[in-house]
Amino acid sequence: MPFLGGFNFAQQSIKKFFKYLFKRSIGGLLRRDIDLEQLEFQFSAYTATMELKALDLNVEQFDVVLAGMGLLLHFVSGAIGCIKMDIPWTQLLRDHCKVYISGLHVVLAKGPSPTTFEHAAA
Repeated sequence: MPFLGGFNFAQQSIKKFFKYLFKRSIGGLLRRDIDLEQLEFQFSAYTATMELKALDLNVEQFDVVLAGMGLLLHFVSGAIGCIKMDIPWTQLLRDHCKVYISGLHVVLAKGPSPTTFEHAAA
C-alpha cells in the first residue's frame, strides 16, 4: 500500500508542474486560476497527453487586441471547453507538439469595450 500513496504523490506533483506550465503560458488569458481538478494527463511510451477543461477567458485581454486593431467590437464573455496537448516527449527535437481546442464559445458586441474607455480616461 505505501507504493500507491507514493504514486498519488507523484501524480499530484506532475499535475502541479503542468499547472505551472499552463499558468505561465496562458494564465493571463484566463479569468481564474487553474484548478488541479481541471487538469488531466496521460503518459504512454511515446507521448504525453494533457487536457485542461472548463476555462473562462479573461475577455479584457482580448479587448485590448481588438482596440489596437481599430475594430469596433468587444468581447462580452468567452469560455473554452477543453485544451488538449499531445507532446511527443521521446521526439521533442524532431516532432511537433499538437494543441487542440474544443468548445470555444465567445460573445461579441458592437462598439468599443466599456473597460477600454475606463483605461483611456485614467
